[in-house]
Amino acid sequence: MLLDGKELAVERGIIFDVTEHEGAELLLHDGRAAVARLGGLYKCAFAEPTDLIDYAARLGISGELCLTNMPKNAPELLGFEADACKSFAWLGGLPPTCACGGVDIRKLAPTLAETLLGHYSCRGGSYTVEDMRKIMLAHAVLGALDDGKLAGFIGRHSDGSMGMLTVLDGFRRRGFGEALECAMITLVMLEGRVPLCDVYEDNAPSVALQQKLGMTAARGYTFWTHTDRVRALCGK
Repeated sequence: MLLDGKELAVERGIIFDVTEHEGAELLLHDGRAAVARLGGLYKCAFAEPTDLIDYAARLGISGELCLTNMPKNAPELLGFEADACKSFAWLGGLPPTCACGGVDIRKLAPTLAETLLGHYSCRGGSYTVEDMRKIMLAHAVLGALDDGKLAGFIGRHSDGSMGMLTVLDGFRRRGFGEALECAMITLVMLEGRVPLCDVYEDNAPSVALQQKLGMTAARGYTFWTHTDRVRALCGK
């Protein structure tokens, strides 16, 4: 089976965490592919990037795509535009030890959804206030406070993966980002899940944070796109 090897432990977490904890359907796992469907999102790992063409036809894949275990030139091979991400997972038996102890971290109320969106932006797409409220109800968003003021926050996306890590102006380079991610990793592990995150490869500070924490990087790259934007699937 494709994901049985130790070298694909992060990719295995990406596929199976959503099936075990988010109600995703595992459509297939064989020697060349693993595909899980969560609503209109397909999380896919392939032995070769062009396997997407065959499996998309066989499984009727149509919708948002999270393509992991991809080479960096996958957009060129398949004909789509997307920035490369590195996926990371915490695979330790215990949460990481945070060097920034003493930070006041609390679960934030959904009533703060609009406030958080005023500070958060993502090149992959924007959340509405209602989207953020739903995420905050389903998956906790943690905030770091400094003398009662919001210094930063971290949340989880609709698939359960960690993200949204934001440290506000005036609070950077003081350890709030590290403390927030350590706290979220602990929370995710308490749920019996694998802490996972996707980081854009060119986001050097975030990549450095994952490395500092000891997160394990996926072997390949992860890309987020849509079947309608993949020329190899559209006959173009």
